[in-house]
Amino acid sequence: MTAGPSSPAHVRVGEYDCYSLPDGFFRLDGGAMFGVAPKALWGRFYEADADNRIRLACRALLVAGKGIALLVEGGAGDVFDGNEKLMRSYAIESTNRLDSALGAIGYAPGDITHAVFSHLHWDHAGTACRRERDGRFVPRFPKARYVVQRGEWDAALSKDPLTAPSYVPEALVPVRESGQLECIDGDGRINDDIRLVVTGGHTENHMALMLESGGERLVFWGDIIPTSHHIHLPLIMAYDRFPVDTYRVKERLLADACRENAVSAFPHDCEVGFGRISFDGKRYRLAEGL
Repeated sequence: MTAGPSSPAHVRVGEYDCYSLPDGFFRLDGGAMFGVAPKALWGRFYEADADNRIRLACRALLVAGKGIALLVEGGAGDVFDGNEKLMRSYAIESTNRLDSALGAIGYAPGDITHAVFSHLHWDHAGTACRRERDGRFVPRFPKARYVVQRGEWDAALSKDPLTAPSYVPEALVPVRESGQLECIDGDGRINDDIRLVVTGGHTENHMALMLESGGERLVFWGDIIPTSHHIHLPLIMAYDRFPVDTYRVKERLLADACRENAVSAFPHDCEVGFGRISFDGKRYRLAEGL
C-alpha cells in the first residue's frame, strides 16, 4: 500500500488496526542517507536539492487492539519551533501534525496507552513531548507508558559530543519527571502479540517492533530500514554508528520478514506507509501490492 504522508495509511494485522501517521517532512544529505552507495544509484529515486539534501517523511505507527493504543514514535514535532537556523538546516516543513493525524482516525493524545521509540533521535522522538506557550515541554501523551531502551535513554542524556546533535534532552526529560518513563534492558514485550527486539546498528540500543496476531505479522523497522529504498542489504546510512551490525540484522530479519510475508512499516518513506518485501534470488525488493 502506498500513501503520501498527507493522510494516514491503514492495514489490519490479525486483531489489530495499524495506521501509518504523518508528522511532516524534513531533508537530510542524500549521500549520508545511503552511505557508500553513489549518487548515481540513489539519485534514481530521490531528487536532491542544491545542498544535496533529499526529502524525507516523519511517520508514526499506531497499533490499536485488545485494549491497547500503542504509538511507535512520531517525528520532529515542535522541538525546533523558533530556531530558524535548525529549521533551515533540515528544511523542516509541515511538522507537528501528529495530533491532527490521530484525530483523523478518531484518536486523541489522551487515548494513547503506550509510546514506544526505536531510538530517541529528534526526528523520531520529537513528538514525545509538546511545547507549551511558555516554552516548557510536557508529555504529549498524558496516560501513556513511554517505553525505551535504558541504554538509549542514557545516550540521549549523556551529552556525548559524538552523538549530542541527534538528541534534544529538554524534550525528553519531562517524561521521566512525570513518572511515565519505562526503561527496559534488552528485548521485551508489551503483551503476548507485541515484541520489542534490540537490533543495534543505527544506535547501540536501537530496537524494532514486531506484531504477530492471527497468523499475520508486522515489522516496524525504525532506522535499520528507514525507507523502502533501504531494503537492499548494502544500502546503509552513514548515520549508523555500527553499520556492520545494521547489515547483519537486516540480513537476518529481512529473511524472516519474507518467509512470513510480514507487513513492513518505514519511518521516513515519503510514499510508502506499509508494504511487503520479496526476494528475487538476488536482492530484496518492495513487492507489488499489499
